Amino acid sequence: MRVPLVLTATLVLLVTGTAIGQKTPAPLEARLSAKVEGDVSLSDRKVPLVLTFTSKIDKEQTFENGSYMVVVLDSNGEQVDNALLVPTVLRKVTLKGGTTTDKLGLMIADGKLKPGQDYYLVVSVRNLTALAKFRTKK
Repeated sequence: MRVPLVLTATLVLLVTGTAIGQKTPAPLEARLSAKVEGDVSLSDRKVPLVLTFTSKIDKEQTFENGSYMVVVLDSNGEQVDNALLVPTVLRKVTLKGGTTTDKLGLMIADGKLKPGQDYYLVVSVRNLTALAKFRTKK
């Protein structure tokens, strides 16, 4: 009876120690803004989202594009589930002093958004969040 209890306790300590040992990414020292540049056509399906980071420091900062969280909200502020197709190719984004722009290459999933409607894109990366409004066209 004691052996399973000791093994369980040891396993819990090992797993907890591993989780504690993992580093939390440092906050980004920058401001983030988001803008949809151009039309969002449901037939073309491209979302021309441009993110602009304005660094608060001169030191380079990096993160993986997999850190981005992007959500589409309808005009009532409700989330539209599975509305976007996000590229799965991982790459590093490097913020240098001044401003840095990044384009995510988002696509609209078929049948998720309606033409002529207003939507909002909420983008988060680490400690930064930005909002962009857009209207869909056929």
